[in-house]
Amino acid sequence: MIAAALDTSRDVSLAIARGNRVLFSARAPASRRWNDMALVPWVRDGFASLEISPAEVGRWTVGTGPGSFSGTRVGIALVRGICAVSGAALRGVPGSVAMARTACGEGASDDGIVGVLHDARREELILTRYRVSGGRPYLLGEAAVVAPEALLETPCRCNRWVGLRDSIDPEALPVDLRPRLRLVDGVNAELLLHIPGWGWPRTPAAVERSVEPVYVRPAVFVEPRLPRPPATRAP
Repeated sequence: MIAAALDTSRDVSLAIARGNRVLFSARAPASRRWNDMALVPWVRDGFASLEISPAEVGRWTVGTGPGSFSGTRVGIALVRGICAVSGAALRGVPGSVAMARTACGEGASDDGIVGVLHDARREELILTRYRVSGGRPYLLGEAAVVAPEALLETPCRCNRWVGLRDSIDPEALPVDLRPRLRLVDGVNAELLLHIPGWGWPRTPAAVERSVEPVYVRPAVFVEPRLPRPPATRAP
């Protein structure tokens, strides 16, 4: 069976495999509005290089974030559209799963708790924690917004950490954490293809829940705009 995985939460990553053999793996930097204009041709060209049609894919995995608000949704919409036509099985998996597996090495053989960090703006971070045991990632609660200094507190403690190179500044993190931090360039879609212990939704409702984007961000408050006084006419 041919399987494919696409993640658009930050840059764009596509992987295509036949059984356990990866046939294609590529990543492209997604500049502003890239997903709107270039994503479909880029995905099409990836399949064309293998002389395979997206309709031949039996299982699709799509990354659900955290990440770009619009980018993540464009990727999900594209894969959902393909599956609606082809009838392929579909599941959504947080891109943070791939990052957690990267932190333990590509085989994810090391056991421990991995903290995946994303920029939440306002000098805060989105933290997603996983326990990786025997190569299998277990989500430890929902993604949450935390302050950098909270990462060393008991509810947030991890054995190792991973974040995106272009959005996480090690100097802004606690000193004790930095030696255990690994920075990566993006989400590797290869690590979303075959995830030990991560199943496939069995009902349409379960599919809908799985492809719901992970979007966690603190509220941004602005000063209220006061109404202007009514204009007066000159006598």
